[in-house]
Amino acid sequence: QLVTEVQKLGMKFGLWVEPEMVNADSDLYRQHPDWVLHFPGRERTESRNQLVLDFGRAEVVEYIFSALDALVDRYDIAFFKWDMNRLATEPGSVAGKAIWRAHTAGVYSIMDRLRAKHSTLEIQSCSGGGGRIDLGMLARTDQVWTSDNTDAFDRIRIQEGFSLAYPARCMEA
Repeated sequence: QLVTEVQKLGMKFGLWVEPEMVNADSDLYRQHPDWVLHFPGRERTESRNQLVLDFGRAEVVEYIFSALDALVDRYDIAFFKWDMNRLATEPGSVAGKAIWRAHTAGVYSIMDRLRAKHSTLEIQSCSGGGGRIDLGMLARTDQVWTSDNTDAFDRIRIQEGFSLAYPARCMEA
């Protein structure tokens, strides 16, 4: 298996995940089309072939935690690179106007539970190429990816600006 081969080479195995998204052409969406952010009676807008899962629903948060937890257990995953690149265009949720507070609490709870159960699991936030760097996320992740822009000259400016507000040790570059 791939994980074993990677580990034989003396490396840790990790996965780049985007657990807040679902593809409309997936078993999860076919089984639970109501689990995405949407306004009833309106067409759902895909972006990047994705829809945003409704983390205002406890069952969605539990499902995602269970899926990630099972991956770590089964494959000895050392780290997750946690991404979230899609804009929310229809934020209709069972949580109502509190959706973003509920969504953030859901993300934090998944990370907290994963870290509590798997004490050596590393998590990097790379959402939006650095668009999710806040104290709550910094408390739950080992490092953050500051930008998807990897041009050397641009990175100097990006990393210098980042270092004015955040400690350099939390920046992955």
